Amino acid sequence: MENKGLCETCVNDKDCTFSRKFPVWQCEEFSDYEPTAEKTNSSADR
Repeated sequence: MENKGLCETCVNDKDCTFSRKFPVWQCEEFSDYEPTAEKTNSSADR
């Protein structure tokens, strides 16, 4: 599908098991949040 709506930017798109009729405009499971690795400054710990 060309226009997937929210699914286009959802981090759960590949693993989603909900039945979808595109385009999706609202979803209770939608998440575009991807945690980033914490940066640590090892020289500050010394």
